[in-house]
Amino acid sequence: TESCAPVLGLSGMSAVIPVHTLYCMRPSHVVIGRCGEFFRPKPRCSPSSAWLSILLLLSGIEVNPGPSVNFGFINAHSVVNKGPLIIDLIESRTPRLDMLAVCETWIANDDPDAIKLDCMPAGYRVVHRPRPAATTTTRGGGLCVIYRDTLSVKVHPRQRSVDRYGSFECQLVSVDVGGGSHSKDCDTVAIIYRPPSSSSSSLERFYDDFADLLVKVGDAVDTDQFVALGDFNCGGDDSTSIRTELTTLLEANHLQQHVTSATRTTATTSSLLDLVINRAGSSRVSEVAVTSSHDASDHDLISGQIATRTRPPRQVQTYSFRNL
Repeated sequence: TESCAPVLGLSGMSAVIPVHTLYCMRPSHVVIGRCGEFFRPKPRCSPSSAWLSILLLLSGIEVNPGPSVNFGFINAHSVVNKGPLIIDLIESRTPRLDMLAVCETWIANDDPDAIKLDCMPAGYRVVHRPRPAATTTTRGGGLCVIYRDTLSVKVHPRQRSVDRYGSFECQLVSVDVGGGSHSKDCDTVAIIYRPPSSSSSSLERFYDDFADLLVKVGDAVDTDQFVALGDFNCGGDDSTSIRTELTTLLEANHLQQHVTSATRTTATTSSLLDLVINRAGSSRVSEVAVTSSHDASDHDLISGQIATRTRPPRQVQTYSFRNL
């Protein structure tokens, strides 16, 4: 046959042996690993696998999202000598806040660390932005963000360009749940405090300055990576509305405002002053609620969640053992 060939043996008799065409030679790989040798077939292109990959891409399947960041905002009307009350606002919630933005901290640049860090729970850090003119004898204004040390919060590169605004104070930070500084999921957070004034000239200047801020952070707004938290002092005609001019400005920049109830209540008035703002149509900001600050301030606490697309780094715990 074609698969056999005659040969002459040692005894002089002819013998039949198989030739190489009798075998089906298919290359394979044997890989040496920690668990010993194991067989790994040679990878081959599969049309069905290629079609499956295309269908998955067309269906818009995304990677699993990371956990939400629980945030809060409050006009504290001074954190000086209020450390335990501010810490309680963070720790008393279930789950506890990952980040608390504060306006009217009344912190001065020359305050000692004992005062600046008094509002910070264990396992947290704080970044202050004092009012430039504030001193230990003439306190006022000031902003800060208190955050878990598993987050990365850094001064935004455009902070200096927004310091010139005279109608409001602004702390601009980059927040990254991944703990680094170059994540594509790094959010721009603006913490805002506008001192109360109802004069038309003051309001017009504020609208102009705030519109300029939105231009500066336009890239973050377009990619749904911008959140503004603050006391805008722009209450509307009733306790659940804001000024029409501010609403128009937000709509023109494709932004939405989430707080729908009064955030400051006195014996005679209730006003919606403290706002949470992000891109219109986005679902990244959710669960926004107004709750009592329990005498930590005359303003209520605003809380909510920001959905993330990056998972935080794994926390490594070290244990020590002793021979008994």
